[in-house]
Amino acid sequence: MTRSALVTASLAACTALALPAAEPATAALAAGSRTEVRSGVQPIQFAGSDLKQVAKVRFFASNNGGGSWTPIGEAAVDAANPVAPKLDFRAPSDGTWHFLTTAVLRDGRAEPEPAPGKLPPNALAVVIDNTPPEVQEVQATVDQVGDGNATVGVTWRANDANFAGVSVEVSGDGGRTFVSGPGSTPAGYLKMTVPRTREAATMVVRVTARDLAGNSTPSAPRQVPIPLPADPDKALALAVDRLPAPGDLEPVKPVEKPVEKPAAKPVDKPAEKTPAKPAAEAVKPPAGEATRPVAVEPKAAPQSEPKPVADKPVPGKPADRRPPRQAPAPAAGFLTGAAALDVLEDARGLAAQGDNAPAIERYQRLLDSDQAEVAAEEALALLIRQGDHAGAAALGDGLATELRSDAVRCLHGRALITLGRADQALRAVAPIARSSPRAREALLIVARGREAQGRRGEATRLYAHLAGGDDAVAAEARQLLGK
Repeated sequence: MTRSALVTASLAACTALALPAAEPATAALAAGSRTEVRSGVQPIQFAGSDLKQVAKVRFFASNNGGGSWTPIGEAAVDAANPVAPKLDFRAPSDGTWHFLTTAVLRDGRAEPEPAPGKLPPNALAVVIDNTPPEVQEVQATVDQVGDGNATVGVTWRANDANFAGVSVEVSGDGGRTFVSGPGSTPAGYLKMTVPRTREAATMVVRVTARDLAGNSTPSAPRQVPIPLPADPDKALALAVDRLPAPGDLEPVKPVEKPVEKPAAKPVDKPAEKTPAKPAAEAVKPPAGEATRPVAVEPKAAPQSEPKPVADKPVPGKPADRRPPRQAPAPAAGFLTGAAALDVLEDARGLAAQGDNAPAIERYQRLLDSDQAEVAAEEALALLIRQGDHAGAAALGDGLATELRSDAVRCLHGRALITLGRADQALRAVAPIARSSPRAREALLIVARGREAQGRRGEATRLYAHLAGGDDAVAAEARQLLGK
């Protein structure tokens, strides 16, 4: 073989230098590049043609882009049974490695070793990565619990120079089985709905990060508590426990709401008396002259003083029932200032006259105003006074949280108790603090609720405590205690 033929064969050998096929899950070939990412021992195999003329193959490696080349081994070729030689190479460090071969023929001629500082275009490049990824953080929450399943949100953060992806695994049976979901970014979030067993108290979450070389790192399993559906009895007991204990309260007199005096009606001033002109007296003609008629002005009749109009009802006489004022419909939108106060006064006037339906309509209109809290309380009180406890309960059920003052909660609770909805009544008054002026009334509603639930002993103790005062709550407690 000529020197030219030897060089050609050698180049062919270098070009044919290859790695055995890797599993798709453990290696990747970058688009437009011959560089593969691998880990562990690299089996580098010579795949040149005309092996009968090759005596041996020498292998060289460089980890600095061809700056220097290191011989890493050689393999002989059996002339009787020529087999492509292979060299197993374990890189001492991670990074990009280049491999080349030179052939030694049987007649003694050999291709020169690769020159330092040169990187032939046919050199085989491999990225060696023996370092597993790092899973830096895993957070998880159970966002929703269904019948036999749970929705879990998982947040992760991983790190690797050759990151490939993560597997998010969630178990709802204590870690016996897992459901897996993919993640393609080093930091991300994934929500998964997975089956769970009824006895499972936690969801088990783990995240496994992978790199392009096939290295992987699983996170430590994370136990995420399952917020089981609330037990209604426990929730009710917890709510009632927030109320003040009977022994922590002293009987107090109710805070009387100041009664607004109606505006004084303007009194018409009596008309000013016009002073009567003096009557013209008949003029007697001089003696001897004929008399002639003379016009005499009539004297003005004396004006009587105007009688004042009585504003106060006469005892024993039915009050004068005036027809309701035909006020214009309140404007749409959120009412404020004088406009809201006008509607409030109109509602109060209608309620005072017994026109409850239009009064309630105006109160409901005021629920979208800066007088909403006052309107809610007065509307509930009006509905209860007229015996419409179902209407009062419905109104209370639909009120926004910010409108549920302590007074509103007590009125709502009374309506619910009357309708036999004891559990809901107790929840209605549970947020009332022990320092509230309505705390005693709230305890009275709790007592009535306990009695409705068949817990007469608890109710009796509460009645006995509340009966010791001299307010309306005490009087009502004494009446209920005597039943």
